[in-house]
Amino acid sequence: MARIILMTDFSEAYARSLLLGIARYAHDSGQAWSLCRLPLAIREKSGIEAVVEWARRMRAEAVIGQFYNTDKVELFARNGIIAIAQDFKARFSTIPNITGPHYRAGEMGAEYFIKKGFRHFAFYGTRGIVWSDERCQGFRDTVRRANAGYTFSALRNTSQTDLWLYDPIQLTTWLQSLPKPVAIMACDDKMMTYIELAGRGFRIPRTLPGLLCYDPDAVIGDEVYERIEGELGYPVVVKECHGSMGTGVFLARDRGELGRVMSEVKCDAHLIQEAVTSSMGRDLRVMVVGDRVLGGMLRSSDGFQSNIAGGGHGAPYELDDALVEESLGIARALGLVYCGIDYLFGEDGPVVCEVNSNAFFMEFERVTGINIAGEYADLIIRRLEKGL
Repeated sequence: MARIILMTDFSEAYARSLLLGIARYAHDSGQAWSLCRLPLAIREKSGIEAVVEWARRMRAEAVIGQFYNTDKVELFARNGIIAIAQDFKARFSTIPNITGPHYRAGEMGAEYFIKKGFRHFAFYGTRGIVWSDERCQGFRDTVRRANAGYTFSALRNTSQTDLWLYDPIQLTTWLQSLPKPVAIMACDDKMMTYIELAGRGFRIPRTLPGLLCYDPDAVIGDEVYERIEGELGYPVVVKECHGSMGTGVFLARDRGELGRVMSEVKCDAHLIQEAVTSSMGRDLRVMVVGDRVLGGMLRSSDGFQSNIAGGGHGAPYELDDALVEESLGIARALGLVYCGIDYLFGEDGPVVCEVNSNAFFMEFERVTGINIAGEYADLIIRRLEKGL
């Protein structure tokens, strides 16, 4: 029976699929293989020599894994062990590599956005990593071939010490500098909305990006809860980054509740936010069309959320000049000509909760008497007449 060691990061979907694919091949081809998972921590703590020693002790015929290009992979051959490298940083010339059509993946990404009608493109990756470099090249080349007038920008971290750490200030500055329109993409992702608005003078709740797990069985460590508690305290609101009408929003009053919620959403993009307790069960919807604020609606309910779709009730609300100007500023910052901005009632004034680029308005029209649909149609006609 052949013994095969896999040394990779099984928290990643790619690594798990690799393991399943090898197991399926062994089964379908009638191979009697014994597959063993070896933690990456052995390589990190004791070097490649320790991995070779483990392979010798286990009488392994082959090791498939993530290797640094500085690792002495020739040690495997000297000990009669086959070594195969998983795409990790750069390809090896001395041992086989498990790789993929990364350039084509970049092409496919660009083709998708081009078909959607986008004209401005950006790529965020890490320089010096084979899959990131080749995807960026395929993405960039496809954009340039499609139309010389399209713009392309890339932010590629040069540090390879930890692929998953990034400088949020650098990322925020870069995102804000990108050509517009980026509005719908930003507003469809709640975390992107906060990144776009951060540092522009708008009051937003203190917010942390949620962990994104690839393993449904992964255990959330105490250090995660300790950071959230240290920076936000309780209660907190956990939000899925993609959702509408109040879905995917959860209130956690202590670590027990937070743990249950995070276990539910850990494999989906989400964020954790301080709860504005002074606004529980009520918020303010402001509608913006073009360069005009059409009015406000107070929303209230018996729960901690106030969405109309969730059973909330609306009432007219008179806006002051400061809030009108702030709402116009938010729409301009996000490049929106139509939006519904939701404010929470903070102890020191309004706090931006969310911005909706496709806000529903049926209840707003009912309680305020303002014809949102008509105003929006008039704006579209005026812009068409001007050739915009």
